[in-house]
Amino acid sequence: MTMILNLVMVALLATNAGVADDANTILAKSRAAYGSLNTYADVGTVVIQDDRTYIRSKFKTYRRKPKDFYYEFWKLSSTGTGGTIPLQGHTVFWMLNGNLDKWDEAGKLHESFPAGVRSQIPPIANSASYTGGALPFIASLLFPKAGILSDLEEIQTLSLAGTEMIGGHKCYKLVGIAQSRYQSGATFNVRPVAIWIDAENYLVRQFFTDTPRSFAAGVIHRVTITFNPVVNPQLADANFQYKIPNQ
Repeated sequence: MTMILNLVMVALLATNAGVADDANTILAKSRAAYGSLNTYADVGTVVIQDDRTYIRSKFKTYRRKPKDFYYEFWKLSSTGTGGTIPLQGHTVFWMLNGNLDKWDEAGKLHESFPAGVRSQIPPIANSASYTGGALPFIASLLFPKAGILSDLEEIQTLSLAGTEMIGGHKCYKLVGIAQSRYQSGATFNVRPVAIWIDAENYLVRQFFTDTPRSFAAGVIHRVTITFNPVVNPQLADANFQYKIPNQ
Protein backbone atom coordinates (compact mmCIF):
# COMPACT_ATOMS: atom_id res chain seq x y z
CA MET A 1 0.00 0.00 0.00
CA THR A 2 2.82 2.39 0.94
CA MET A 3 4.56 1.65 -2.36
CA ILE A 4 1.35 2.43 -4.28
CA LEU A 5 0.93 5.75 -2.47
CA ASN A 6 4.54 6.64 -3.18
CA LEU A 7 4.07 5.89 -6.87
CA VAL A 8 0.95 8.07 -6.95
CA MET A 9 2.82 10.93 -5.29
CA VAL A 10 5.68 10.62 -7.77
CA ALA A 11 3.20 10.70 -10.67
CA LEU A 12 1.47 13.78 -9.26
CA LEU A 13 4.76 15.58 -8.76
CA ALA A 14 5.83 14.73 -12.29
CA THR A 15 2.53 16.02 -13.66
CA ASN A 16 2.80 19.29 -11.73
CA ALA A 17 6.42 19.71 -12.86
CA GLY A 18 5.34 19.19 -16.46
CA VAL A 19 2.64 21.87 -16.15
CA ALA A 20 5.16 24.33 -14.66
CA ASP A 21 7.61 23.54 -17.45
CA ASP A 22 4.90 24.10 -20.04
CA ALA A 23 4.10 27.53 -18.59
CA ASN A 24 7.73 28.56 -18.44
CA THR A 25 8.28 27.34 -22.00
CA ILE A 26 5.34 29.40 -23.23
CA LEU A 27 6.65 32.50 -21.47
CA ALA A 28 10.13 31.87 -22.91
CA LYS A 29 8.61 31.60 -26.39
CA SER A 30 6.79 34.87 -25.77
CA ARG A 31 10.01 36.65 -24.81
CA ALA A 32 11.69 35.21 -27.91
CA ALA A 33 8.80 36.35 -30.11
CA TYR A 34 9.25 39.96 -28.96
CA GLY A 35 12.99 39.68 -29.53
CA SER A 36 12.45 38.50 -33.11
CA LEU A 37 10.30 41.49 -34.08
CA ASN A 38 11.71 44.21 -36.28
CA THR A 39 8.74 46.47 -35.57
CA TYR A 40 5.82 46.33 -33.16
CA ALA A 41 2.63 48.30 -32.52
CA ASP A 42 -0.29 48.03 -30.16
CA VAL A 43 -3.25 49.83 -28.71
CA GLY A 44 -4.52 48.86 -25.29
CA THR A 45 -6.40 49.66 -22.14
CA VAL A 46 -5.76 49.68 -18.40
CA VAL A 47 -8.53 49.20 -15.84
CA ILE A 48 -7.71 49.69 -12.17
CA GLN A 49 -10.38 48.48 -9.77
CA ASP A 50 -10.32 49.59 -6.16
CA ASP A 51 -12.95 49.25 -3.46
CA ARG A 52 -15.22 51.97 -4.85
CA THR A 53 -13.74 53.08 -8.15
CA TYR A 54 -12.81 51.99 -11.65
CA ILE A 55 -10.11 54.04 -13.36
CA ARG A 56 -9.95 53.54 -17.13
CA SER A 57 -7.03 54.49 -19.35
CA LYS A 58 -5.78 53.78 -22.85
CA PHE A 59 -2.38 53.69 -24.53
CA LYS A 60 -0.57 53.01 -27.78
CA THR A 61 2.95 51.72 -28.45
CA TYR A 62 5.35 51.73 -31.40
CA ARG A 63 8.74 50.03 -31.55
CA ARG A 64 11.28 49.85 -34.38
CA LYS A 65 14.72 48.35 -34.10
CA PRO A 66 17.29 49.32 -33.19
CA LYS A 67 16.54 52.44 -31.12
CA ASP A 68 13.09 53.84 -31.88
CA PHE A 69 10.20 53.78 -29.39
CA TYR A 70 6.92 55.61 -28.77
CA TYR A 71 4.44 55.27 -25.93
CA GLU A 72 1.41 57.48 -25.33
CA PHE A 73 -0.88 57.11 -22.32
CA TRP A 74 -4.21 58.79 -21.51
CA LYS A 75 -6.27 58.55 -18.33
CA LEU A 76 -9.89 58.59 -19.44
CA SER A 77 -12.34 58.32 -16.57
CA SER A 78 -13.00 57.35 -12.99
CA THR A 79 -16.27 55.67 -12.05
CA GLY A 80 -17.42 55.41 -8.45
CA THR A 81 -20.29 56.11 -6.12
CA GLY A 82 -20.42 59.70 -7.38
CA GLY A 83 -20.79 58.68 -11.02
CA THR A 84 -18.25 58.96 -13.84
CA ILE A 85 -15.86 61.88 -14.17
CA PRO A 86 -13.29 62.56 -16.93
CA LEU A 87 -9.62 62.48 -15.98
CA GLN A 88 -6.85 64.76 -17.23
CA GLY A 89 -3.81 62.50 -17.48
CA HIS A 90 -1.69 62.49 -20.65
CA THR A 91 1.93 61.35 -20.85
CA VAL A 92 4.10 60.70 -23.91
CA PHE A 93 7.49 58.99 -24.30
CA TRP A 94 9.18 59.14 -27.69
CA MET A 95 12.57 57.97 -28.87
CA LEU A 96 14.10 58.33 -32.33
CA ASN A 97 17.66 57.11 -32.89
CA GLY A 98 18.04 56.42 -29.19
CA ASN A 99 17.24 59.89 -27.81
CA LEU A 100 14.38 59.63 -25.31
CA ASP A 101 11.98 62.48 -24.50
CA LYS A 102 9.07 62.63 -22.09
CA TRP A 103 6.14 65.04 -21.95
CA ASP A 104 3.73 65.26 -19.01
CA GLU A 105 0.77 67.38 -19.99
CA ALA A 106 -0.58 67.82 -16.45
CA GLY A 107 2.68 69.30 -15.18
CA LYS A 108 3.63 70.89 -18.52
CA LEU A 109 7.00 69.17 -18.06
CA HIS A 110 9.32 68.20 -20.90
CA GLU A 111 12.38 66.08 -20.09
CA SER A 112 15.13 64.73 -22.38
CA PHE A 113 17.35 61.70 -21.82
CA PRO A 114 20.24 61.37 -24.33
CA ALA A 115 21.10 58.11 -26.08
CA GLY A 116 23.45 55.74 -24.32
CA VAL A 117 22.70 57.08 -20.84
CA ARG A 118 21.37 54.77 -18.11
CA SER A 119 19.13 57.62 -16.95
CA GLN A 120 16.70 56.57 -19.70
CA ILE A 121 15.61 53.53 -17.68
CA PRO A 122 14.26 55.12 -14.43
CA PRO A 123 11.58 57.31 -16.09
CA ILE A 124 10.18 54.22 -17.84
CA ALA A 125 10.43 51.97 -14.79
CA ASN A 126 8.97 54.65 -12.52
CA SER A 127 5.95 55.10 -14.78
CA ALA A 128 4.33 52.03 -13.19
CA SER A 129 2.49 54.17 -10.64
CA TYR A 130 0.55 56.19 -13.21
CA THR A 131 0.32 53.72 -16.12
CA GLY A 132 -0.91 50.83 -14.02
CA GLY A 133 2.35 49.06 -14.78
CA ALA A 134 1.56 48.97 -18.52
CA LEU A 135 4.60 50.91 -19.79
CA PRO A 136 7.32 49.03 -17.88
CA PHE A 137 5.56 45.76 -18.70
CA ILE A 138 5.73 46.20 -22.48
CA ALA A 139 9.10 47.99 -22.37
CA SER A 140 10.67 45.07 -20.50
CA LEU A 141 9.63 42.78 -23.37
CA LEU A 142 10.66 45.14 -26.18
CA PHE A 143 14.00 46.05 -24.53
CA PRO A 144 15.00 42.83 -22.74
CA LYS A 145 18.62 43.88 -22.19
CA ALA A 146 17.70 47.16 -20.47
CA GLY A 147 16.87 45.52 -17.14
CA ILE A 148 13.55 47.35 -16.75
CA LEU A 149 11.73 46.11 -13.65
CA SER A 150 8.10 45.21 -14.30
CA ASP A 151 5.40 42.92 -12.94
CA LEU A 152 6.58 40.34 -15.43
CA GLU A 153 10.07 40.29 -13.95
CA GLU A 154 8.66 39.79 -10.43
CA ILE A 155 6.79 36.56 -11.19
CA GLN A 156 8.07 33.77 -8.93
CA THR A 157 5.79 30.85 -9.79
CA LEU A 158 3.84 30.13 -12.96
CA SER A 159 1.60 27.33 -14.24
CA LEU A 160 -0.57 26.70 -17.27
CA ALA A 161 -4.31 27.04 -16.67
CA GLY A 162 -5.56 26.03 -20.10
CA THR A 163 -6.64 28.33 -22.93
CA GLU A 164 -9.12 31.20 -23.18
CA MET A 165 -10.28 33.59 -25.87
CA ILE A 166 -9.15 37.22 -25.54
CA GLY A 167 -10.39 39.65 -28.17
CA GLY A 168 -11.27 36.78 -30.48
CA HIS A 169 -7.82 35.19 -30.20
CA LYS A 170 -7.02 31.85 -28.58
CA CYS A 171 -4.57 32.42 -25.74
CA TYR A 172 -2.64 30.33 -23.25
CA LYS A 173 -3.61 31.39 -19.74
CA LEU A 174 -0.72 31.33 -17.28
CA VAL A 175 -1.34 31.94 -13.58
CA GLY A 176 1.14 32.51 -10.80
CA ILE A 177 2.43 34.60 -7.93
CA ALA A 178 4.53 37.76 -8.21
CA GLN A 179 6.39 39.51 -5.43
CA SER A 180 8.55 42.58 -5.01
CA ARG A 181 11.85 42.48 -3.18
CA TYR A 182 13.80 44.96 -1.10
CA GLN A 183 17.58 45.28 -1.55
CA SER A 184 17.91 43.38 1.73
CA GLY A 185 16.23 40.40 0.09
CA ALA A 186 12.97 40.68 2.05
CA THR A 187 9.83 40.29 -0.04
CA PHE A 188 6.65 42.37 -0.13
CA ASN A 189 3.69 43.09 -2.41
CA VAL A 190 2.94 39.40 -2.93
CA ARG A 191 0.03 39.11 -5.35
CA PRO A 192 -1.63 36.65 -7.76
CA VAL A 193 -1.13 37.36 -11.46
CA ALA A 194 -2.34 35.95 -14.77
CA ILE A 195 -1.03 36.32 -18.32
CA TRP A 196 -2.83 35.53 -21.56
CA ILE A 197 -0.38 34.80 -24.40
CA ASP A 198 -1.57 34.51 -28.00
CA ALA A 199 -1.33 30.86 -29.04
CA GLU A 200 -0.42 31.84 -32.61
CA ASN A 201 2.18 34.60 -32.35
CA TYR A 202 3.07 34.31 -28.61
CA LEU A 203 2.53 38.02 -27.92
CA VAL A 204 0.81 39.06 -24.71
CA ARG A 205 -2.85 40.02 -25.05
CA GLN A 206 -3.77 40.52 -21.39
CA PHE A 207 -2.15 40.77 -17.99
CA PHE A 208 -4.00 40.76 -14.67
CA THR A 209 -2.74 41.61 -11.19
CA ASP A 210 -4.94 40.75 -8.22
CA THR A 211 -5.08 42.30 -4.74
CA PRO A 212 -1.80 41.95 -2.78
CA ARG A 213 -2.05 39.50 0.09
CA SER A 214 -0.94 42.15 2.60
CA PHE A 215 -4.11 44.20 2.04
CA ALA A 216 -6.80 44.15 4.70
CA ALA A 217 -9.74 41.79 4.31
CA GLY A 218 -12.33 43.20 1.94
CA VAL A 219 -9.94 45.68 0.32
CA ILE A 220 -9.61 45.33 -3.47
CA HIS A 221 -6.91 46.47 -5.86
CA ARG A 222 -6.94 44.80 -9.27
CA VAL A 223 -5.29 45.86 -12.51
CA THR A 224 -6.16 44.53 -15.98
CA ILE A 225 -3.97 45.51 -18.94
CA THR A 226 -5.20 44.54 -22.40
CA PHE A 227 -3.04 44.68 -25.54
CA ASN A 228 -3.94 44.44 -29.21
CA PRO A 229 -0.50 43.76 -30.71
CA VAL A 230 0.49 43.99 -34.37
CA VAL A 231 3.46 41.99 -35.66
CA ASN A 232 6.01 43.86 -37.82
CA PRO A 233 3.83 46.77 -38.99
CA GLN A 234 5.20 49.39 -41.36
CA LEU A 235 6.35 52.35 -39.28
CA ALA A 236 7.85 55.70 -40.34
CA ASP A 237 9.94 58.28 -38.49
CA ALA A 238 6.75 60.22 -37.84
CA ASN A 239 5.52 57.42 -35.57
CA PHE A 240 8.40 58.15 -33.18
CA GLN A 241 8.02 61.92 -32.94
CA TYR A 242 5.73 64.09 -30.86
CA LYS A 243 5.03 67.78 -31.14
CA ILE A 244 4.52 69.35 -27.74
CA PRO A 245 1.38 71.53 -27.75
CA ASN A 246 1.96 75.28 -28.12
CA GLN A 247 5.68 74.87 -28.78
